[in-house]
Amino acid sequence: MPCIDLTARKHNALLTERFGCYIEIGLGCDIYLRYFKLIPELKFCFGLRDIIVHDRSDLIDQTLMKFTNSLDRGRASMIVLSFYFE
Repeated sequence: MPCIDLTARKHNALLTERFGCYIEIGLGCDIYLRYFKLIPELKFCFGLRDIIVHDRSDLIDQTLMKFTNSLDRGRASMIVLSFYFE
């Protein structure tokens, strides 16, 4: 699953990559009710690459580099619960 982080801002103490890629594993089922169909779905998403930007030449205050330097790598993980109604 490709994704785009729309909240990424420059000049923050810790900057993450704007684009990411995940592997999804999930399960769901169809529940047929009288007037509609309910589809609950549970997904586990695991990030494939490091999302922390280590090259921070955009920082004005270089003392904020301690936040980036304190982490070797960072990967995003999510648990997503979705409900679809048809």
